[in-house]
Amino acid sequence: ALPLRLPSSSSTAMQPVSLRAPALLQ
Repeated sequence: ALPLRLPSSSSTAMQPVSLRAPALLQ
């Protein structure tokens, strides 16, 4: 959940990770 709240600069670089993060958390 924290990675998803990172600044836009970081979120854009971690888009593929943020999309897979929720799947791993589930």
